[in-house]
Amino acid sequence: MKKTTLNKVGVALSLFLATQFSFASTLSGKNDGSLRYLAQRDVIVGCGQYVVGYQNPSQSKQKNVSQYLNYLGILSPNLNIILNELNKMDSKKIRVDISEYIKTNNLSREQGITFCALKSKQSVDDILMQ
Repeated sequence: MKKTTLNKVGVALSLFLATQFSFASTLSGKNDGSLRYLAQRDVIVGCGQYVVGYQNPSQSKQKNVSQYLNYLGILSPNLNIILNELNKMDSKKIRVDISEYIKTNNLSREQGITFCALKSKQSVDDILMQ
């Protein structure tokens, strides 16, 4: 691996560790289960839009998320479980703006995609364990 690639992976992993629970805890100062669950769903949807929606802006969110989860290697039956959970989202839920978070932390697109992959994997695992 090239040294620059290792540096980028190191930065992404550092960000992942530093922001382990930042989405859920910073949204309202609480870290209860329901807030964390909503944040996990928002991370998956936001990252689907950031990674896939960037390339296909006219595609629906649901299609972007499905394609994104396939990129992550989430296959049936887990894919169906996650998609069913995401479909339960209501319009009043908390929004986590992934692209804004990535810009605020001065991440490149490549680092943002790596960050999304790490956070999404964690969110998928947490949702499947609930």
